[in-house]
Amino acid sequence: MNRLLKILWPLSVATLVIQAIYYHPLLSERIASHFDLKGNPDGWSSKESFFVLWYLMIVFLNVWVPLVGVLVRKLPPSMVNIPHREYWLATEGRKAHVRDVVFVMMAGIFTGVNVILAMVFHQLARFNLGQSPRADGNIIWVILPVVMAFAIAYPLVAFRVKEEDGEGYPGQKRDPVRRKRDV
Repeated sequence: MNRLLKILWPLSVATLVIQAIYYHPLLSERIASHFDLKGNPDGWSSKESFFVLWYLMIVFLNVWVPLVGVLVRKLPPSMVNIPHREYWLATEGRKAHVRDVVFVMMAGIFTGVNVILAMVFHQLARFNLGQSPRADGNIIWVILPVVMAFAIAYPLVAFRVKEEDGEGYPGQKRDPVRRKRDV
């Protein structure tokens, strides 16, 4: 999954950019840019202001994926909030593991966010080109829980401490039976 997400994330960013480049010349100068819950337009903007904000949003959201790895390396351990922080930041090898896990987690989350944005943009473009009477965002409610479940479950699985890692993390309760066997 790690390799897959390292490929899917840049592809999702590229998809957003290509999608915007493709639709830019096709859309009129004034476009519906906001919709109510029923898919009816309730906000308009100029094409140029919409696309400037769109590209800024793509950059601002996706810059965090590579940046978080740098922050994990540079920030003091007290500012890194992960389960069993003392264990995972104790050695350089474990810190490298943390950087990899955080990168993959961020790539997974933002791949999902980018897919949602691509679907929203597609609906916006279809409406503004007269291909759809209203924007339909129902598929987003299928993808959003998957992205949220990944964001919650991945760190819990990735930062679990395995017994074969040795002494474990500080404060870990050891099984008394195991302690007798280890002596």
